[in-house]
Amino acid sequence: MKHREQLILQAGFSKANNIQKLYWEAASAFSILLAPTGSGKTLAFLVRAEEAGTFPLLIISPTRELALQLVQNCRKILPERTVAACYGGHSVENEENQLKNNPQIVVATPGRLADHVQRRTIALQQFRQLIIDEYDKLLELGFRESTDAVIAASDWQNIQLSSATVLPDFDTKFRSFNWKTINLLNEQQPDIDFYQLFVEDDSEKTEQLLDFLIKFRNERILVFCSHREACERISDRLREAGIGSAIYHGGLKQSERERAFIKFNRQSERLLVCTDLAARGLDLPQVDIVIHYQPAKDEATTTHRNGRTGRNGKHGNVVYFTNTNSHLSLPPADLLEPNETIHYPDNVTLFCKAGRKQKMRKSDFIGFLCKEIGIPGDAICGVDIFDDHSYVTMKRAAFKKNNSELRQFKLKKERLQFHICY
Repeated sequence: MKHREQLILQAGFSKANNIQKLYWEAASAFSILLAPTGSGKTLAFLVRAEEAGTFPLLIISPTRELALQLVQNCRKILPERTVAACYGGHSVENEENQLKNNPQIVVATPGRLADHVQRRTIALQQFRQLIIDEYDKLLELGFRESTDAVIAASDWQNIQLSSATVLPDFDTKFRSFNWKTINLLNEQQPDIDFYQLFVEDDSEKTEQLLDFLIKFRNERILVFCSHREACERISDRLREAGIGSAIYHGGLKQSERERAFIKFNRQSERLLVCTDLAARGLDLPQVDIVIHYQPAKDEATTTHRNGRTGRNGKHGNVVYFTNTNSHLSLPPADLLEPNETIHYPDNVTLFCKAGRKQKMRKSDFIGFLCKEIGIPGDAICGVDIFDDHSYVTMKRAAFKKNNSELRQFKLKKERLQFHICY
Protein backbone atom coordinates (compact mmCIF):
# COMPACT_ATOMS: atom_id res chain seq x y z
CA MET A 1 0.00 0.00 0.00
CA LYS A 2 1.30 3.44 -0.94
CA HIS A 3 1.80 6.13 1.66
CA ARG A 4 -0.61 9.06 1.80
CA GLU A 5 2.04 11.47 0.51
CA GLN A 6 2.53 9.36 -2.62
CA LEU A 7 -1.20 9.33 -3.36
CA ILE A 8 -1.38 13.10 -2.96
CA LEU A 9 1.49 13.51 -5.44
CA GLN A 10 -0.21 11.14 -7.90
CA ALA A 11 -3.28 13.37 -7.72
CA GLY A 12 -1.14 16.30 -8.86
CA PHE A 13 -0.86 18.12 -5.52
CA SER A 14 2.20 18.85 -3.43
CA LYS A 15 0.32 18.53 -0.15
CA ALA A 16 -3.14 17.95 1.29
CA ASN A 17 -5.41 20.93 1.90
CA ASN A 18 -7.02 21.71 5.24
CA ILE A 19 -10.37 20.16 4.33
CA GLN A 20 -8.74 16.84 3.46
CA LYS A 21 -6.69 16.84 6.66
CA LEU A 22 -9.72 17.60 8.84
CA TYR A 23 -11.77 14.90 7.13
CA TRP A 24 -9.05 12.27 7.62
CA GLU A 25 -8.85 13.16 11.30
CA ALA A 26 -12.61 13.06 11.94
CA ALA A 27 -14.16 10.54 9.52
CA SER A 28 -15.96 7.46 10.80
CA ALA A 29 -17.61 4.47 9.12
CA PHE A 30 -20.67 6.63 8.36
CA SER A 31 -19.62 10.19 7.61
CA ILE A 32 -21.32 13.18 5.99
CA LEU A 33 -18.73 15.58 4.63
CA LEU A 34 -20.10 19.07 4.06
CA ALA A 35 -17.54 21.00 2.01
CA PRO A 36 -17.53 23.40 -0.95
CA THR A 37 -17.58 22.06 -4.50
CA GLY A 38 -14.03 21.73 -5.79
CA SER A 39 -12.44 21.41 -2.36
CA GLY A 40 -10.76 18.06 -3.05
CA LYS A 41 -13.33 15.66 -1.59
CA THR A 42 -12.56 12.95 -4.18
CA LEU A 43 -8.92 12.78 -3.13
CA ALA A 44 -9.97 12.75 0.53
CA PHE A 45 -12.34 9.81 -0.02
CA LEU A 46 -9.98 7.77 -2.20
CA VAL A 47 -6.97 8.17 0.09
CA ARG A 48 -9.05 7.01 3.05
CA ALA A 49 -10.42 4.05 1.08
CA GLU A 50 -6.91 3.04 -0.02
CA GLU A 51 -5.56 3.23 3.50
CA ALA A 52 -8.48 1.19 4.86
CA GLY A 53 -8.50 -1.24 1.92
CA THR A 54 -12.29 -0.94 1.53
CA PHE A 55 -12.56 -2.41 -1.96
CA PRO A 56 -14.59 -3.14 -4.04
CA LEU A 57 -15.86 0.42 -3.80
CA LEU A 58 -19.07 1.87 -5.28
CA ILE A 59 -19.31 5.60 -6.01
CA ILE A 60 -22.70 7.10 -6.92
CA SER A 61 -22.54 10.33 -8.93
CA PRO A 62 -25.47 12.64 -9.75
CA THR A 63 -24.46 13.41 -13.36
CA ARG A 64 -22.65 11.78 -16.25
CA GLU A 65 -20.11 14.59 -16.43
CA LEU A 66 -19.19 14.22 -12.78
CA ALA A 67 -19.07 10.43 -13.18
CA LEU A 68 -16.54 10.81 -15.99
CA GLN A 69 -14.39 13.12 -13.89
CA LEU A 70 -14.57 10.75 -10.94
CA VAL A 71 -13.38 7.89 -13.15
CA GLN A 72 -10.47 9.99 -14.41
CA ASN A 73 -9.55 11.00 -10.85
CA CYS A 74 -9.73 7.39 -9.66
CA ARG A 75 -7.40 6.26 -12.43
CA LYS A 76 -5.03 9.13 -11.71
CA ILE A 77 -4.92 8.76 -7.92
CA LEU A 78 -5.16 4.96 -7.76
CA PRO A 79 -3.73 3.72 -11.09
CA GLU A 80 -3.29 0.19 -9.75
CA ARG A 81 -7.03 -0.14 -9.08
CA THR A 82 -9.34 -1.23 -11.91
CA VAL A 83 -12.21 1.19 -12.54
CA ALA A 84 -15.54 0.78 -14.37
CA ALA A 85 -17.87 3.60 -15.40
CA CYS A 86 -21.65 3.15 -15.69
CA TYR A 87 -23.75 6.07 -16.89
CA GLY A 88 -26.47 6.96 -19.39
CA GLY A 89 -25.41 7.48 -22.99
CA HIS A 90 -22.65 4.91 -22.49
CA SER A 91 -22.58 1.42 -24.07
CA VAL A 92 -24.35 -1.03 -21.72
CA GLU A 93 -22.62 -3.93 -23.44
CA ASN A 94 -19.21 -2.37 -22.82
CA GLU A 95 -20.13 -1.75 -19.18
CA GLU A 96 -21.21 -5.37 -18.74
CA ASN A 97 -17.87 -6.54 -20.12
CA GLN A 98 -16.04 -4.29 -17.64
CA LEU A 99 -18.18 -5.54 -14.74
CA LYS A 100 -17.45 -9.18 -15.58
CA ASN A 101 -13.81 -8.48 -14.69
CA ASN A 102 -14.80 -7.53 -11.11
CA PRO A 103 -13.45 -3.96 -11.05
CA GLN A 104 -12.29 -2.65 -7.68
CA ILE A 105 -14.03 0.70 -8.18
CA VAL A 106 -17.40 1.24 -9.89
CA VAL A 107 -18.58 4.78 -10.60
CA ALA A 108 -22.24 4.97 -11.56
CA THR A 109 -25.13 7.37 -12.00
CA PRO A 110 -28.34 6.34 -10.16
CA GLY A 111 -30.34 5.42 -13.25
CA ARG A 112 -27.68 3.27 -14.84
CA LEU A 113 -26.85 1.65 -11.49
CA ALA A 114 -30.51 0.66 -11.06
CA ASP A 115 -30.45 -0.77 -14.60
CA HIS A 116 -27.43 -2.96 -13.83
CA VAL A 117 -28.93 -4.12 -10.54
CA GLN A 118 -32.08 -5.17 -12.43
CA ARG A 119 -29.97 -6.95 -15.07
CA ARG A 120 -28.03 -8.63 -12.24
CA THR A 121 -24.74 -7.44 -13.68
CA ILE A 122 -24.08 -5.57 -10.40
CA ALA A 123 -24.68 -7.12 -6.98
CA LEU A 124 -24.70 -4.40 -4.34
CA GLN A 125 -23.74 -6.93 -1.67
CA GLN A 126 -20.28 -7.32 -3.25
CA PHE A 127 -19.15 -3.79 -2.26
CA ARG A 128 -17.34 -3.03 0.98
CA GLN A 129 -17.88 0.73 0.84
CA LEU A 130 -20.33 3.19 -0.68
CA ILE A 131 -19.49 6.79 -1.52
CA ILE A 132 -22.34 9.12 -2.47
CA ASP A 133 -20.88 12.21 -4.10
CA GLU A 134 -22.85 15.49 -4.20
CA TYR A 135 -25.88 14.01 -2.39
CA ASP A 136 -27.65 17.38 -2.39
CA LYS A 137 -27.42 17.40 -6.20
CA LEU A 138 -28.93 13.89 -6.26
CA LEU A 139 -31.88 15.20 -4.24
CA GLU A 140 -32.22 18.21 -6.53
CA LEU A 141 -32.37 15.93 -9.58
CA GLY A 142 -35.02 13.69 -8.00
CA PHE A 143 -32.90 10.61 -7.22
CA ARG A 144 -33.96 10.20 -3.58
CA GLU A 145 -35.93 6.97 -4.15
CA SER A 146 -33.28 5.26 -6.28
CA THR A 147 -30.56 6.17 -3.77
CA ASP A 148 -32.73 4.94 -0.89
CA ALA A 149 -33.15 1.65 -2.77
CA VAL A 150 -29.36 1.22 -2.93
CA ILE A 151 -29.11 1.80 0.81
CA ALA A 152 -31.88 -0.72 1.54
CA ALA A 153 -30.48 -3.40 -0.76
CA SER A 154 -27.35 -4.22 1.25
CA ASP A 155 -26.01 -4.31 4.80
CA TRP A 156 -23.62 -1.41 4.36
CA GLN A 157 -20.76 -1.18 6.84
CA ASN A 158 -19.15 1.96 5.43
CA ILE A 159 -20.84 4.93 3.73
CA GLN A 160 -19.19 8.25 2.99
CA LEU A 161 -21.54 10.97 1.80
CA SER A 162 -20.63 14.43 0.54
CA SER A 163 -22.67 17.57 0.01
CA ALA A 164 -21.93 21.19 -0.87
CA THR A 165 -24.91 22.40 1.19
CA VAL A 166 -26.38 21.55 4.60
CA LEU A 167 -28.74 18.59 4.20
CA PRO A 168 -32.31 18.34 5.53
CA ASP A 169 -33.03 15.77 8.22
CA PHE A 170 -33.15 12.23 6.85
CA ASP A 171 -36.62 10.69 6.81
CA THR A 172 -35.70 7.42 5.11
CA LYS A 173 -33.41 4.42 5.54
CA PHE A 174 -30.50 6.88 5.94
CA ARG A 175 -31.76 7.72 9.43
CA SER A 176 -30.84 4.26 10.74
CA PHE A 177 -27.08 4.91 10.49
CA ASN A 178 -24.99 6.52 13.19
CA TRP A 179 -23.84 9.48 11.11
CA LYS A 180 -20.96 11.75 11.96
CA THR A 181 -21.31 15.10 10.22
CA ILE A 182 -18.10 16.94 9.36
CA ASN A 183 -19.17 20.47 8.43
CA LEU A 184 -16.33 22.28 6.67
CA LEU A 185 -18.45 24.59 4.51
CA ASN A 186 -16.94 27.64 6.18
CA GLU A 187 -13.41 26.24 6.26
CA GLN A 188 -12.49 27.43 2.78
CA GLN A 189 -13.71 30.99 2.41
CA PRO A 190 -13.52 32.18 -1.22
CA ASP A 191 -11.65 35.35 -2.13
CA ILE A 192 -14.20 37.07 -4.37
CA ASP A 193 -14.97 40.67 -5.34
CA PHE A 194 -18.51 41.47 -6.52
CA TYR A 195 -19.59 44.00 -9.17
CA GLN A 196 -22.66 44.92 -11.17
CA LEU A 197 -23.03 45.83 -14.82
CA PHE A 198 -26.10 48.06 -15.09
CA VAL A 199 -28.16 47.74 -18.30
CA GLU A 200 -30.70 50.48 -18.88
CA ASP A 201 -32.18 49.00 -22.06
CA ASP A 202 -32.51 45.21 -22.33
CA SER A 203 -32.10 45.42 -26.09
CA GLU A 204 -28.47 46.48 -25.44
CA LYS A 205 -27.72 43.69 -22.99
CA THR A 206 -25.97 41.32 -25.39
CA GLU A 207 -23.83 44.10 -26.83
CA GLN A 208 -22.79 45.23 -23.35
CA LEU A 209 -21.79 41.65 -22.57
CA LEU A 210 -19.80 41.57 -25.80
CA ASP A 211 -17.97 44.80 -24.87
CA PHE A 212 -17.15 43.36 -21.44
CA LEU A 213 -15.85 40.08 -22.87
CA ILE A 214 -13.65 41.88 -25.39
CA LYS A 215 -12.08 43.84 -22.55
CA PHE A 216 -11.42 40.65 -20.55
CA ARG A 217 -10.76 38.29 -23.44
CA ASN A 218 -7.53 36.94 -21.87
CA GLU A 219 -9.28 35.67 -18.73
CA ARG A 220 -11.24 32.48 -18.06
CA ILE A 221 -14.93 33.40 -17.81
CA LEU A 222 -18.22 31.61 -17.16
CA VAL A 223 -21.34 33.35 -18.49
CA PHE A 224 -24.43 31.96 -16.75
CA CYS A 225 -27.84 32.10 -18.41
CA SER A 226 -31.19 30.91 -17.11
CA HIS A 227 -32.27 29.48 -20.46
CA ARG A 228 -30.53 27.46 -23.16
CA GLU A 229 -31.98 29.81 -25.82
CA ALA A 230 -29.98 32.68 -24.31
CA CYS A 231 -26.83 30.51 -24.42
CA GLU A 232 -27.35 29.87 -28.12
CA ARG A 233 -28.10 33.52 -28.86
CA ILE A 234 -24.99 34.74 -27.04
CA SER A 235 -22.81 32.08 -28.63
CA ASP A 236 -24.00 33.07 -32.10
CA ARG A 237 -23.28 36.75 -31.41
CA LEU A 238 -19.81 35.94 -30.08
CA ARG A 239 -19.08 33.90 -33.18
CA GLU A 240 -20.12 36.86 -35.38
CA ALA A 241 -17.69 39.05 -33.40
CA GLY A 242 -14.87 36.55 -33.83
CA ILE A 243 -14.76 35.54 -30.17
CA GLY A 244 -14.36 31.84 -29.49
CA SER A 245 -16.45 30.15 -26.80
CA ALA A 246 -17.72 26.79 -25.67
CA ILE A 247 -21.41 26.31 -24.94
CA TYR A 248 -22.91 24.02 -22.31
CA HIS A 249 -26.59 23.29 -21.59
CA GLY A 250 -29.03 20.41 -21.23
CA GLY A 251 -30.34 20.65 -24.79
CA LEU A 252 -27.03 19.55 -26.28
CA LYS A 253 -26.07 15.96 -27.03
CA GLN A 254 -23.86 14.28 -24.47
CA SER A 255 -20.96 14.32 -26.94
CA GLU A 256 -21.39 18.09 -27.46
CA ARG A 257 -21.37 18.79 -23.71
CA GLU A 258 -18.35 16.51 -23.32
CA ARG A 259 -16.47 18.41 -26.03
CA ALA A 260 -17.34 21.80 -24.49
CA PHE A 261 -16.18 20.70 -21.05
CA ILE A 262 -12.88 19.32 -22.33
CA LYS A 263 -12.13 22.42 -24.39
CA PHE A 264 -12.73 24.69 -21.42
CA ASN A 265 -11.01 22.36 -18.98
CA ARG A 266 -7.94 22.00 -21.20
CA GLN A 267 -7.85 25.75 -21.89
CA SER A 268 -8.39 25.65 -25.63
CA GLU A 269 -11.39 27.89 -24.89
CA ARG A 270 -11.37 30.52 -22.14
CA LEU A 271 -15.07 31.34 -22.30
CA LEU A 272 -17.94 28.99 -21.39
CA VAL A 273 -21.53 30.13 -21.98
CA CYS A 274 -23.76 27.89 -19.92
CA THR A 275 -26.93 27.26 -17.96
CA ASP A 276 -26.94 26.24 -14.31
CA LEU A 277 -26.09 22.71 -15.44
CA ALA A 278 -22.49 23.94 -15.10
CA ALA A 279 -23.02 25.59 -11.71
CA ARG A 280 -22.00 22.37 -10.01
CA GLY A 281 -21.23 18.73 -10.73
CA LEU A 282 -18.28 19.68 -12.95
CA ASP A 283 -14.69 19.76 -11.77
CA LEU A 284 -13.55 22.95 -13.49
CA PRO A 285 -10.15 24.57 -13.02
CA GLN A 286 -9.73 28.17 -11.85
CA VAL A 287 -12.27 30.60 -13.29
CA ASP A 288 -11.32 34.28 -13.17
CA ILE A 289 -14.78 35.82 -13.65
CA VAL A 290 -18.32 34.52 -13.17
CA ILE A 291 -20.99 36.53 -14.97
CA HIS A 292 -24.68 36.35 -14.03
CA TYR A 293 -26.08 37.35 -17.44
CA GLN A 294 -29.49 36.17 -16.26
CA PRO A 295 -30.35 35.67 -12.58
CA ALA A 296 -30.29 32.24 -10.97
CA LYS A 297 -33.56 30.65 -9.89
CA ASP A 298 -32.73 30.79 -6.19
CA GLU A 299 -30.10 31.77 -3.66
CA ALA A 300 -28.55 28.29 -3.51
CA THR A 301 -27.95 28.26 -7.27
CA THR A 302 -26.48 31.76 -7.07
CA THR A 303 -24.07 30.48 -4.43
CA HIS A 304 -23.07 27.52 -6.60
CA ARG A 305 -22.47 29.79 -9.58
CA ASN A 306 -20.27 32.09 -7.50
CA GLY A 307 -18.44 29.07 -6.10
CA ARG A 308 -16.88 28.51 -9.51
CA THR A 309 -14.40 31.32 -8.86
CA GLY A 310 -12.12 32.31 -5.99
CA ARG A 311 -11.27 28.69 -5.26
CA ASN A 312 -8.20 27.03 -3.76
CA GLY A 313 -6.76 30.27 -2.44
CA LYS A 314 -7.06 32.15 -5.75
CA HIS A 315 -8.83 35.45 -6.27
CA GLY A 316 -12.05 35.63 -8.28
CA ASN A 317 -14.59 38.17 -9.51
CA VAL A 318 -18.37 38.00 -9.91
CA VAL A 319 -20.36 40.35 -12.14
CA TYR A 320 -24.17 40.65 -11.95
CA PHE A 321 -26.10 42.13 -14.86
CA THR A 322 -28.70 44.43 -13.31
CA ASN A 323 -31.42 46.87 -14.36
CA THR A 324 -33.74 49.34 -12.65
CA ASN A 325 -35.74 46.46 -11.14
CA SER A 326 -32.74 44.53 -9.84
CA HIS A 327 -30.23 47.17 -8.82
CA LEU A 328 -27.68 45.99 -6.23
CA SER A 329 -25.50 47.83 -3.74
CA LEU A 330 -22.33 46.83 -5.54
CA PRO A 331 -19.58 48.81 -7.29
CA PRO A 332 -19.90 49.18 -11.07
CA ALA A 333 -18.10 46.69 -13.30
CA ASP A 334 -16.21 49.64 -14.83
CA LEU A 335 -13.97 49.50 -11.76
CA LEU A 336 -12.87 45.96 -12.59
CA GLU A 337 -9.63 45.96 -14.58
CA PRO A 338 -8.15 43.10 -16.62
CA ASN A 339 -5.49 41.10 -14.81
CA GLU A 340 -2.33 41.78 -16.80
CA THR A 341 -0.43 39.03 -14.98
CA ILE A 342 -2.57 36.24 -16.49
CA HIS A 343 -0.91 34.37 -19.35
CA TYR A 344 -2.97 31.34 -20.37
CA PRO A 345 -1.56 29.07 -23.08
CA ASP A 346 -2.94 29.21 -26.62
CA ASN A 347 -4.16 25.63 -26.98
CA VAL A 348 -6.13 23.62 -29.51
CA THR A 349 -8.15 20.46 -28.79
CA LEU A 350 -8.17 17.70 -31.41
CA PHE A 351 -10.62 14.82 -31.85
CA CYS A 352 -9.64 11.31 -32.90
CA LYS A 353 -12.03 8.40 -33.57
CA ALA A 354 -10.22 5.77 -31.49
CA GLY A 355 -10.43 5.00 -27.80
CA ARG A 356 -10.41 2.23 -25.24
CA LYS A 357 -12.18 -0.21 -27.56
CA GLN A 358 -9.21 0.12 -29.89
CA LYS A 359 -6.86 -0.42 -26.89
CA MET A 360 -5.63 3.17 -27.01
CA ARG A 361 -3.82 4.60 -24.01
CA LYS A 362 -2.50 8.05 -23.19
CA SER A 363 1.04 6.79 -23.59
CA ASP A 364 0.24 5.62 -27.14
CA PHE A 365 -0.80 9.10 -28.26
CA ILE A 366 1.99 10.87 -26.40
CA GLY A 367 4.61 8.43 -27.67
CA PHE A 368 3.40 8.79 -31.26
CA LEU A 369 3.24 12.59 -31.13
CA CYS A 370 6.65 12.96 -29.51
CA LYS A 371 8.64 10.21 -31.23
CA GLU A 372 7.01 9.96 -34.65
CA ILE A 373 5.90 13.55 -35.24
CA GLY A 374 8.53 15.29 -33.13
CA ILE A 375 6.18 17.40 -31.02
CA PRO A 376 7.89 18.41 -27.74
CA GLY A 377 6.43 16.74 -24.68
CA ASP A 378 5.73 20.05 -22.98
CA ALA A 379 3.57 21.08 -25.95
CA ILE A 380 1.05 18.31 -25.19
CA CYS A 381 -1.40 19.66 -22.60
CA GLY A 382 -3.66 16.68 -22.05
CA VAL A 383 -5.13 13.45 -23.42
CA ASP A 384 -8.72 12.37 -22.67
CA ILE A 385 -9.68 8.85 -23.75
CA PHE A 386 -13.25 7.51 -24.00
CA ASP A 387 -14.68 4.23 -25.27
CA ASP A 388 -14.51 4.88 -29.00
CA HIS A 389 -12.87 8.30 -29.31
CA SER A 390 -10.20 10.49 -27.75
CA TYR A 391 -9.20 14.13 -27.41
CA VAL A 392 -5.66 15.49 -27.48
CA THR A 393 -4.95 19.08 -26.48
CA MET A 394 -1.70 20.71 -27.52
CA LYS A 395 -0.21 24.16 -27.92
CA ARG A 396 -1.54 25.77 -31.08
CA ALA A 397 1.93 26.59 -32.40
CA ALA A 398 2.90 22.89 -32.26
CA PHE A 399 -0.29 21.93 -34.09
CA LYS A 400 0.21 24.51 -36.84
CA LYS A 401 3.78 23.32 -37.40
CA ASN A 402 2.71 19.67 -37.74
CA ASN A 403 -0.79 20.08 -39.14
CA SER A 404 -0.27 18.04 -42.32
CA GLU A 405 1.24 15.07 -40.47
CA LEU A 406 -1.73 14.90 -38.08
CA ARG A 407 -4.38 14.78 -40.79
CA GLN A 408 -3.79 11.10 -41.44
CA PHE A 409 -1.60 8.62 -39.61
CA LYS A 410 -1.41 5.01 -38.42
CA LEU A 411 -1.37 4.01 -34.77
CA LYS A 412 -1.76 0.45 -33.43
CA LYS A 413 -2.74 -0.70 -36.94
CA GLU A 414 -5.56 1.88 -37.01
CA ARG A 415 -5.71 4.53 -39.74
CA LEU A 416 -6.62 7.69 -37.90
CA GLN A 417 -7.13 11.42 -38.32
CA PHE A 418 -7.09 14.33 -35.92
CA HIS A 419 -9.81 16.95 -36.38
CA ILE A 420 -9.98 20.31 -34.63
CA CYS A 421 -12.86 20.58 -32.15
CA TYR A 422 -14.81 23.69 -33.13
